[in-house]
Amino acid sequence: MTNTHAVDECFLGTEKKYRLEIEAEGFEMARHDFEVILKRGGRTLSFPKSALGRDGDGGWLLTFDTRALGPGLVTATVTAHVPDQAFPDGIRDEVKSFPLLIIKVA
Repeated sequence: MTNTHAVDECFLGTEKKYRLEIEAEGFEMARHDFEVILKRGGRTLSFPKSALGRDGDGGWLLTFDTRALGPGLVTATVTAHVPDQAFPDGIRDEVKSFPLLIIKVA
């Protein structure tokens, strides 16, 4: 999941779907763990890899109902757990946060 496009917009009650793409040196989405956290105000939705769907091309899909977050700006934080022997536990966390979505009231 990258922020290569403008912030998305929708109305409250919309079911949103995003295809995830994580690029980090030494990281493969199919083999390694990652998670996505969506935040709006005090509300948070957390999606570990195991909670995500798959598409026909082997991609990972994040889906959620915007009512769970409420109206306002939603920020996404993606954490990839990258194998790296330079770290004591053998894992380096690559973290990226970005504005994802503005949920509007009709």
